[in-house]
Amino acid sequence: MRHLYLLTTLFFTLMSCHLFAQPDSTVSFVAYWHKGETQQYKIIKKKVRIQNGKEVANELKSYISSFTVLDSTDTSYLIEWKYENKLFDSAPEMAAQFKQLDTKYQYLTIKYRTDEYGAFEGIENWKEASRMMKDMFDLTEKNYKGDNRKAFSQALLPFRQAMSSKEGLENVVFKELRSIHSPYGAIYSLTDTVRYEDQLPNFFGGAPINAIASLYFNEADFENLTCSYIHEVVPTPEDSKRLVQEMLEKMASNISDKTLREQRKAELSKAFTQMSVTINDITTYSYDLNTSWPISITVKRTVEANSPDEKASNLEETIIERIH
Repeated sequence: MRHLYLLTTLFFTLMSCHLFAQPDSTVSFVAYWHKGETQQYKIIKKKVRIQNGKEVANELKSYISSFTVLDSTDTSYLIEWKYENKLFDSAPEMAAQFKQLDTKYQYLTIKYRTDEYGAFEGIENWKEASRMMKDMFDLTEKNYKGDNRKAFSQALLPFRQAMSSKEGLENVVFKELRSIHSPYGAIYSLTDTVRYEDQLPNFFGGAPINAIASLYFNEADFENLTCSYIHEVVPTPEDSKRLVQEMLEKMASNISDKTLREQRKAELSKAFTQMSVTINDITTYSYDLNTSWPISITVKRTVEANSPDEKASNLEETIIERIH
């Protein structure tokens, strides 16, 4: 079942504010930005995969990104996010061929809009980003070194489909944007832990993923004008397993050979009767109360997939740090 864990890992590789203290010990996040304002951040991404107690992968990459407010109105902000393209750095075997696209995609520029409070609304130039992702997948397939190129192409098809949509790009490829803007427009208690039921998007088109979330502040320093809080989201074990199962079954359904397709579906059905999958997301936000921009954001996702024959865990961590 080694291929099952490799595909599972591939999938999970793919899901500021003036803060005011209120008399009732709550805080509200509202952006106060002006046209032409620019902020720079260093983004660090780490991935560690452990299989049967042994570390089998350890990746680290970083890049500098900039955010520029292109327009500011009474109802919205238009922001340009620009950074050096590092999407496929984890595949060194593609480095030489990837140079073919360097001129065209050396730097990625994403334009997106928020509401008047700074809450993320959507990518404006998503069709341009979708064409870029198509080029990337075409290059991935071109440089595939395995024996069965057709099967590999069929396995990638669900990811191609997901990343050709506006929602897939926002929730999977450029998910840092949602992390940066998630607090804006909200009011939180400084003293209470907020617990609630949440639903996460399923970019493969199935039902949303049910989860239990909690949020609490661990710092509110009004003397130094900073604050930070922790947000934890834990999908239910049933829905975590369902999400992975739907993904793999969709991949299997794209296999053109009927015999192989049915064989793979039977293997997956048997594997999932004995498998457990758990997902845990923990995000720590630190904000500058004076500038209404984040100071730092750390997003950690831990995925564990266990069966009687094999145990695997995957840790993904994204660190976003403001550059002064």
